[in-house]
Amino acid sequence: MQDYIQILQNKSLQSTPSYWAYSISGKAIELKVLPSFKKDPEKYRIGVIQAGIIIQNFRIKYMNEENQPLIQIFPSIMENELVAIFRFSTSINELKLNQSSLEKEQKKNSLKNDDLITVVDLPKRSNLEFIDIPKNSLALCTHAENPFTWLHVGYQAEIMIHQQRQKNGHSSYVPYILKNSYEQLAISDLITENVTPQMVIFNYH
Repeated sequence: MQDYIQILQNKSLQSTPSYWAYSISGKAIELKVLPSFKKDPEKYRIGVIQAGIIIQNFRIKYMNEENQPLIQIFPSIMENELVAIFRFSTSINELKLNQSSLEKEQKKNSLKNDDLITVVDLPKRSNLEFIDIPKNSLALCTHAENPFTWLHVGYQAEIMIHQQRQKNGHSSYVPYILKNSYEQLAISDLITENVTPQMVIFNYH
């Protein structure tokens, strides 16, 4: 758990501006978006994308660990700002019990069970598009506007950077989350598809 906290502390320093925060409660870490979905939807969207990057970063770093935490995505339909809960357990039996309880709770709330997505499965299920734009860059676009889709934008950006780092020993990709509708419109003018740009990934290779 301490390793996760250290990563969150480092990520918080790297995110400028940072629209997310975390808190610790017993054996759990809660990851929240600070802006309100109703009062400031543009900043909320950015915060969810930032949270997606963090969650996928954890999955990649610890995918081979035996005692991984359970990651519950949007655990409460009444609390949009609570993006994820990382639940840590001390035993395999406790992990299995928590997993069973988590699946029942998510089924009850009719929420998408997103915590079991793997690095291999993610591109098939994300419903996103990478579109080439000028200056050797990619626009990461969505077919719908909702928190789950925004999370996947963060997931995909982190996956892309990880895959290039695995292949070349480093990554020349620099992700930039589009900050408002004006920036999104500017990128939309560069593409012909009927999608919404969420992020530009610059390649400084």
